[in-house]
Amino acid sequence: FSSTAKQSPERPAVVFESQTLSYGEVEASSNRIARFLQSQDIGAGDLVGICVNRSADMLVYLYGILKSGAGYVPLDPAYPTDRLQYMCDHSGLKLVITESELSSRVDDFGKPQLAIDEHSKELSQLSSEALPASASPADICYVIYTSGSTGKPKGVQVPHGAVVNFLYSMQQCPGFTADDSVLAITTLSFDIAVLELYLPTVSGGKVVILDSLTAANGEKLAQQIEEHNTTLLQATPATWRMLIDADWQGKQDLKVLCGGEPMPKDIVGDLLSRCGELWNMYGPTETTVWSAAYQITDAEAPILIGKPIGNTQIFILDANGNEVPVGCEGEVFIGGAGVTLGYRNQPEMTDSRFIRNRYRNPFTDYVNDRIYKTGDLARYRFDGNIEFLRRNDKQVKVRGFRIELGEIEETLSKHSAVAQNVVIVREDKVGDTRLVAYVVSKDGQANLSGDLRDHLRGSLPHYMVPQHFVELETFPQTNNGKIDFKALPAPGVNDEQTTTDSAGPVPATATEKYLAGVWSEILEVDDLYLNDTFFDVGGHSLLVMKVIAQVAEDTDVKLGPQEFLVSTLEQMADKLSSCEQFADEPADEPNVSSDIVSAAVPVAKAEETQPEPSNTETKSTGAFRILKNFWS
Repeated sequence: FSSTAKQSPERPAVVFESQTLSYGEVEASSNRIARFLQSQDIGAGDLVGICVNRSADMLVYLYGILKSGAGYVPLDPAYPTDRLQYMCDHSGLKLVITESELSSRVDDFGKPQLAIDEHSKELSQLSSEALPASASPADICYVIYTSGSTGKPKGVQVPHGAVVNFLYSMQQCPGFTADDSVLAITTLSFDIAVLELYLPTVSGGKVVILDSLTAANGEKLAQQIEEHNTTLLQATPATWRMLIDADWQGKQDLKVLCGGEPMPKDIVGDLLSRCGELWNMYGPTETTVWSAAYQITDAEAPILIGKPIGNTQIFILDANGNEVPVGCEGEVFIGGAGVTLGYRNQPEMTDSRFIRNRYRNPFTDYVNDRIYKTGDLARYRFDGNIEFLRRNDKQVKVRGFRIELGEIEETLSKHSAVAQNVVIVREDKVGDTRLVAYVVSKDGQANLSGDLRDHLRGSLPHYMVPQHFVELETFPQTNNGKIDFKALPAPGVNDEQTTTDSAGPVPATATEKYLAGVWSEILEVDDLYLNDTFFDVGGHSLLVMKVIAQVAEDTDVKLGPQEFLVSTLEQMADKLSSCEQFADEPADEPNVSSDIVSAAVPVAKAEETQPEPSNTETKSTGAFRILKNFWS
């Protein structure tokens, strides 16, 4: 990065909203931060947590940490405190970089913190000159925690050399130059952010960082693609489906990268007609972001994961560790420069997944002496491309997040009322994958969904909390006595198995009815009550962002993702009641405009029929304006 900045100091490096930082500015600021960290006894071999909001400065902080010689640990402030505390303690990080806005949140982690924005004076007095190189290819660049089958997340240690190999491979294929620009839409805790932030800035290109609300709104995301003349965008299938559903018309010079989970065949044709190139990307965190890439040119052809990227080898082996013939099914093992250093402070787990490489090429010194056992099943085709088949364990991908179902099951089993449980992924509607927990309780206890959800929220991130809890007397079994997964009922088969609590008070004020209307539209449910919480009625993380974006657009009120975990519909409506659009609405009795909202989007079965409003009574009300905008 420093070399690129020296060559083109005036070129724009990073954009966030109205702020643009040049290569020279990022270089100077990150050098000062690196020196400040070194003055705090941070250097080679250390780890630094980073818990910040999305901004242009986020890139500055990351480069500052790396230039100090340390590696970084992403800490998403939306994660549960218990999980973040575990990551801080388990990784052994020495310091957390944050901002004053998040200082109180970081206090809970029990680690020293540095709110960068509170030290502007000290930073301004430090030299902005480049520092001597303080990290080697084998030193840790970052540690990302992924879901773990044992009930605790595991930290993948990724060295600088693996990241550099990955970035230079991506420059060649799918291809990236100094004339390109990327939209960064991914949280730091998801490793594909490495491509979004570092590929453009080691190549002389531009990265445009989007806030989470814009990234979750199909129309706004489409506008940003055009506004910033984006030439490369990577995202999970859920985001691409969201853009298609928002009637995005595409961009013919856009390079589309799709990964994080298998690409659904039904979106391939739509994407091919909307972009210049469509690439399917494959790779686990343990082998540094992407390990294989495949350009899709035909919507009718099989979707493959392609061939290994530069300096990478992919072996498909049988149960005895022998290579299977071309066309035969086997497990994917990945070797080469992208293989990481294993799991942080978990040597036994590392040895079980990072296997000594008996296929090592003696003429390539860069090759790690281990290959990673992925748990994915695939086969080589006769043209040298690889076809992904399925997983051979309980690891799944939901909306791009890698989830070990065993971690959810292990956490559920610790609840005192749970005798047995199993968690699966269901896709009862195309493109809408959901986690469903099936529970057999002790002593016939019932109506546990609320307690179980709260229990999981205490230690798991929101994307790992099932949308549905189905309570059963016993699990259906196959003839050999195993759980019959195909016979597990869909959520909501009968009243005893639904996740919604018993009927309660219905939305009455204009604010409550407006918010219930938004929920109803996005969740595709009809009956909502004031004591419902978003996740209790089938919400998930992607839908949360859709609600936040819609409410922000309508009311200028920005709800936080954390609120959806604990707040009821009534409590969220209270947050909106003071905004300008509802200022003219009485809160204590039904009125004309609130009846319009109720009639337009049915949310609950009210006992009384309200009078029909006239148009002349409603056109000046806030709720009418909001509903008009929502409809349009």
